[in-house]
Amino acid sequence: YWNGRLLIDCTLLVQTITNDNPELPLLIYGTCHVPNPLAIEPGTTLKFLPTMESSNPMLSGESVEAGMLDIGGAIIAPGASPEERITFTSVRDDSVGGDSNPGEGEVAPAILDWRGVVAVEGNEAESRVTYCDFRYADMPLKISGNPDPASNGELRALAFVDGCRFENNGNGPWLDYCYLDNIGMNEETVAPEHMQGVKYRGTRFSNCHIRSERLHTQPGGIPYIFAGLIMVPEGCSLTIDSDVIVKFDIDKVDDGDSNTYDLPAGKLKVDGYLLAPGNPENGIVFTSLKDDSVWGDSNPGYVPAPGESSEPAADDWHGIELDKTQEKIISHCRIAYAHHGIEFLGSTGIVTTCEIRHCWNGIAIDAENITGCIEVIDNKVWGCREGDGNGIWIRKNGNIVLARNECYDNGCGMRISEGSYQIRNNDIHNNYTGIYANKLGLGASIIRNRVYSNEYVGIDLINSDYIVSHNEIGLVDVAPPPGIGGECYGLYIHQSEGNHVPIVTKNLIQYNRQGLYIGCDSQQVVYANKIRNNTNAGVIADNPTKALDLCVMFLVNGEEKFRGNDITDNDD
Repeated sequence: YWNGRLLIDCTLLVQTITNDNPELPLLIYGTCHVPNPLAIEPGTTLKFLPTMESSNPMLSGESVEAGMLDIGGAIIAPGASPEERITFTSVRDDSVGGDSNPGEGEVAPAILDWRGVVAVEGNEAESRVTYCDFRYADMPLKISGNPDPASNGELRALAFVDGCRFENNGNGPWLDYCYLDNIGMNEETVAPEHMQGVKYRGTRFSNCHIRSERLHTQPGGIPYIFAGLIMVPEGCSLTIDSDVIVKFDIDKVDDGDSNTYDLPAGKLKVDGYLLAPGNPENGIVFTSLKDDSVWGDSNPGYVPAPGESSEPAADDWHGIELDKTQEKIISHCRIAYAHHGIEFLGSTGIVTTCEIRHCWNGIAIDAENITGCIEVIDNKVWGCREGDGNGIWIRKNGNIVLARNECYDNGCGMRISEGSYQIRNNDIHNNYTGIYANKLGLGASIIRNRVYSNEYVGIDLINSDYIVSHNEIGLVDVAPPPGIGGECYGLYIHQSEGNHVPIVTKNLIQYNRQGLYIGCDSQQVVYANKIRNNTNAGVIADNPTKALDLCVMFLVNGEEKFRGNDITDNDD
């Protein structure tokens, strides 16, 4: 009936499974528990039984769960080569080890025939799984380095998985609380059509530390699925291949407070070096597990809770967090549905030619602890409207350059405060607010930007010292359609504290409802601007005493501060 050595709910005290009789593979039914680390010789075949009826004459009335190998330590399964592999499969798979279930007749193997291989390691144990085949399981391989809940997630094991094939399983492999020294399945791995996930389709990592040098592109673009905190520690270096797809699980972090909002858990935190040079055609993708527009459905087993949507949305995952002083370079990446798409907390770096969309904040920079330079250049940031979202959000002083970015359809295109930033040659349109600048210091400049078709205000300047020069504010080339007046305000200046001297010069402000609104009596210098074709008013000066006499308002210590402006063809 069974052609092999059958184990039913056994405990194995051996340290090695040998390949001494290839014609009689080991057959496992129920849970085969190994309390210690287990080595498996190259060429070995292990077959697992599905759940059987208790009336089966060859199981002595037993009715137990489908086969599973449960290892209380590391798994060492070193297939010797692509030709001499180790195979874990269904007892109904006759393609390897022959017909091991002649008593059943012709029964084809199927997804979920057996449960899988689980190795729960102690701290710093090392699992090595190379040139192995996993077929027809539910969760084919799970390696976990967190056996004790009391460890609070600090125990991590080493995991090295390479050259393996995962075919027709319910899920992809899962590495949990591991140090990853080699990650990604290479060209020897399963073709994508065999990644027939029931719950997850992809290679899943949860709460792992990445210490390897490269995140490999997987065959056919099979995605990685990151859950919880995935971290690149300080001193480590990670390069991501140009076509890698990473999807983040949608779990939340329970912060214990009484409100219903909890931050998303999925995060890639990089304290070491990061090089993510995407491909101009496709690029590296970081997105939500719910996002089926990239590589199809990667969580087919997901069932939304009542009131929850199955569609991806901003805040599905936390984001890419860049910290410490080691440099990060990110280019040609597509990032979607995060809390912060990219968040700088203490790192220098370059973000260029990326598309970041549908996040709460596309790029967030807290420059307080940043000593070097951050360059954000040639990116497209859009669709960040949830929770008063911002395309690019910066706070505190730092050496930051924002240039040639396009920000549109955000709550605020760029929100900047408390620094001396260089904002140049950006295209900022169709947001609620174009640029919101508060408490900018000496040396800050907003120069040669195109700011138009924003709902409320093009550029909103508050309590700042800055230079605003050579910007095109308002619909630039043509008048707005009938009934549409462009921004409510083109350029809005208001100073409620301090003694600031902003300089506004050589800007083109046109086709807004109000061109220039000055809501203060401070010492701004406004000269050589063209303020034209604004539908309600060219300039509105509204100081606290309601004195609208420009000659009074702009005479400071006898010097005229409002001069040489071309104010023509406005309604008022």
